[in-house]
Amino acid sequence: MDARSCTDRRLRAVIDPGRCGWGVAGLAGFAGRERELSRLRAALGTGTRLLLVVGDAGVGKTRFAGEGTRRAAADGLLSVWGGCLPLAEKLPLLPVVDALGELSRLNGGRRLESALGAAPPYVRVEVERLLPQLRPGGMEASERRDERAAGWRRERLLSAVAELLEAAAQQSPVALVIEDVHWADSATLDCLTYLARGRATAGCGSWRPAAASRHPGRRT
Repeated sequence: MDARSCTDRRLRAVIDPGRCGWGVAGLAGFAGRERELSRLRAALGTGTRLLLVVGDAGVGKTRFAGEGTRRAAADGLLSVWGGCLPLAEKLPLLPVVDALGELSRLNGGRRLESALGAAPPYVRVEVERLLPQLRPGGMEASERRDERAAGWRRERLLSAVAELLEAAAQQSPVALVIEDVHWADSATLDCLTYLARGRATAGCGSWRPAAASRHPGRRT
């Protein structure tokens, strides 16, 4: 996925919260960048499938995305968050696992169970690959070896994640927020690309161009 070269505005919008500067008023308040926040809220609520918050380190991308999704929550949006780490391919789909883990903790797990119940049966099997704690007793060591030996059928797994989030969105709109996309592994980028094809889930990511340029071999 080349997020920078994507030109379909229905699929992607780019917001740079640091271009003109903005301020934070204490921990409880947020001052400035009302125009950009309005764009973010509108994009999340009007069918944009993939949105990038772009800026240098320290400009406040996470704070900006957090405030935008907080305001969008007033429109019924549920946001689940995950973050990438500079570990290349060592922890594939880490931010997706984090986000689904957050979903699994909402309402005592009832939100996730409701979505799994509404999704096709194969979705639970695939999601348990990412969240083995959902299985009674977890995943045994022998099962983990079998998983590694067989390998993940990536398309089926990505389809299951999309089906799950679409089922969750039947109750209220859902946004998958991924921090530090410049460090994303190829499986996470594939997942974002797959989700961008759907209708029910918005993807929002923070992006630091300077960090991405230091990893020229990574798909970003």
